[in-house]
Amino acid sequence: MRSSFRTAASVRLADPDPFIAVLLDHLETHAEIERLPDGATIRSPYGSVRLRRMPWGLKVDAVSASAEALATVKSFIADHVFEFAAEARVDWSGHGAGDAVPSHFQEIVVEAVFDVTPRMRRIVFRCDNVAALAAAEHHHIRLLVPPEGRAPRWPGLSDDGRITWPQGEDALASRVYTIRSTDGEAGTFAVDFVLHHDAAAGPGVAFALRAEPGSCAGLLGPGGGGVPGGRSLLLLGDETALPAIARMIETADPQTHITAIVEIEDDAERAYLCPRPGLDIRWICRHGSRTGDPSPLLRALDSRLAASDEEPVVWAGCEHAVAVELRKHLAGVDRVPGRPQVTAYWKRQI
Repeated sequence: MRSSFRTAASVRLADPDPFIAVLLDHLETHAEIERLPDGATIRSPYGSVRLRRMPWGLKVDAVSASAEALATVKSFIADHVFEFAAEARVDWSGHGAGDAVPSHFQEIVVEAVFDVTPRMRRIVFRCDNVAALAAAEHHHIRLLVPPEGRAPRWPGLSDDGRITWPQGEDALASRVYTIRSTDGEAGTFAVDFVLHHDAAAGPGVAFALRAEPGSCAGLLGPGGGGVPGGRSLLLLGDETALPAIARMIETADPQTHITAIVEIEDDAERAYLCPRPGLDIRWICRHGSRTGDPSPLLRALDSRLAASDEEPVVWAGCEHAVAVELRKHLAGVDRVPGRPQVTAYWKRQI
């Protein structure tokens, strides 16, 4: 790891074994787990965590390449300690110990708002530390939206490492979005919002519809994965996955062959992705049919695999039920190496 930010925690537990077991089981699909006689090592895009059993409980050592990634690791550990072992006591040392505000939090202000396509709205935000959002391995932020008409109250940090959230009338809405681009010289970054149909619209869309220059929000991050490794990538999804797909196309090695299969409402949304050498795009237009049907993506996936001898690394972002069906389907496909990354970006309201 190029530069290291480190933190450590003493977790006082009567019996650490049940906590370690449930934590590792929980993380099995999200990180690389190495179970060891005295504990475990956990590796993820955010950093590395070493767990060691001690006579008094559990020793935790974490290291990350940035303060923002380390803050994410720290809050994740603290939240799960108290979720799985409510009686525990946690004492922190190292980077970030004693901070009153999460170091991966920033207040952001709207600089500009415009539509990229009829269903995709781009908001350009200004922030103090845009360099933290340019990491190639972390493409996502958690957007924090304050209640309309109220001065925002932002999250704090407790002594045990947990994020404390404003409550009641000051409660914040929270959604995860892709960092579409950053501009270090201007101190800005862009986020694209899909203007869902009403049934799927949430606080993020509501914010995008009312946002204007000067509007205020907050963020936690960055986090999430970057470009999957592999010389051949197969990227699938609906409109909600387009910002992530576009970011991956732009940041992947130029020699990588990428196929993108994207379900959209109509041809007007094709303008979102720009063709380039090594990129094959297949659009699936709904033309008013119901969203959240897995059949079109599954048929396109099978067609793509049958038409090529490549063994592509698969990434997908889509509706929750579609993600479930994609995972089941890909589990039976031999020509997809490794573990496909399939993420539910939204859930259709029945």
